[in-house]
Amino acid sequence: MPTEPSTDLRVVERLQVLDPNGIPSSLIIRKGDPFQVAIEFEVLAAAAKAVLCALAFEVKYFAESLGPGPEKVLGSFTRNTVAGQSTYNATTPAGATTTLTVPGNTLPPGVYRLAAMVTFKVRCPGSGAPQTPYPLNAFVEGRAIEIAP
Repeated sequence: MPTEPSTDLRVVERLQVLDPNGIPSSLIIRKGDPFQVAIEFEVLAAAAKAVLCALAFEVKYFAESLGPGPEKVLGSFTRNTVAGQSTYNATTPAGATTTLTVPGNTLPPGVYRLAAMVTFKVRCPGSGAPQTPYPLNAFVEGRAIEIAP
């Protein structure tokens, strides 16, 4: 079913957290500092690889407080797959990267578990925005991070 995770898509077991302003750990982030999150996935299905030039992927990132804080959608975006490329991550060439920059002050101080969801839609040439869901999706729950005051 389109709403169930697919075995045709491999997702790395953790989300990457990139904190360029760096308290020594990338898992401890100052409240006012922007940081980045990224997921890595690889399309394994032969049928999907054959149509990679006609797929768009949407990545949504979430933060869930491990305490009294908020649950938030950190952001989402839609990007196009690239013909001949099956792996997507933080270092994928521009236009197909899975990196989201989270602005400083998005989350109040506290501890949060990060999660991500990847879904796909078929892009029909000349039809504008992707509309038809493609039966590949993945969910991953990542590491905990601390937003420090």
